[in-house]
Amino acid sequence: MTISKNASNLKRAMRTLADEPPKGKAAMIDWLWPEIAAGIKNRHRLKVIWERLCANGLQMKHNEFRTYVSRMKKKLPRTQKGREFAPAPGPAGDHGRQQASPLSTGAESAALAREYLKKGQGIEWKGTKDIDPDKLF
Repeated sequence: MTISKNASNLKRAMRTLADEPPKGKAAMIDWLWPEIAAGIKNRHRLKVIWERLCANGLQMKHNEFRTYVSRMKKKLPRTQKGREFAPAPGPAGDHGRQQASPLSTGAESAALAREYLKKGQGIEWKGTKDIDPDKLF
């Protein structure tokens, strides 16, 4: 018996396996992730999503579900976490300056970062402002 005779059976077996849910809990969350992420994006609470899944056969405690969802969020790139338009946190104490647009280019962001670093941000202890850094050591 050769594999070529059973090729269609093998393909059919793999197609049905791909449609079946996995056995493990983490794998189940991974398998359901597109639907869970859509619920999160539509601002449904995790508890509501978990309750809906449990009502339809998911056997998992809420704390486990939260843990697996948190792990999935950490695994995803930033753009898939729903933060592509979230403003980047600005430097502390720089409230008067206009924040970079979340849609700004990488070059603009890099220029803003270089400008911020040139300012020499840091802690200045009382009475140390006039000390020459070259004479410290």
